[in-house]
Amino acid sequence: MGTRDTTVVIIAVTLGIAGGAAVNDAVQPAFFTSLFGTRVRYSGVSLGREGGTMVGGGLTPLIATALLTWANSTWAVSAFMALTSLAGFGAVFLARPVPDEEGLTKATKAQSPQVEGLAPASWPVVDGILPE
Repeated sequence: MGTRDTTVVIIAVTLGIAGGAAVNDAVQPAFFTSLFGTRVRYSGVSLGREGGTMVGGGLTPLIATALLTWANSTWAVSAFMALTSLAGFGAVFLARPVPDEEGLTKATKAQSPQVEGLAPASWPVVDGILPE
């Protein structure tokens, strides 16, 4: 950007990081829990999310340093970041929710909370969502 104003740089970086983190934190819990059935949900989300963070967060700086040394320019690091981003987008688009043990997804439960045999009449229904 060519700015030498530290305040502008700090504000831009803060807004970029805060905005990116807010977007991720808003959708990740619902998205990740929909990928696993209730019996393995905690383990699946933990291993998938944190395992990916360890591998990606641990190896990416090493790979970026090697690419920077090899190419003697930042274009290789930029290409690596673009490829990993495309792989992430592809994984998100290919992911499908897993039905719970009752054979219904969470979205189905929220849309029709009084499905026969799903919830006893004594269970409270709050805003159309059943307790788990």
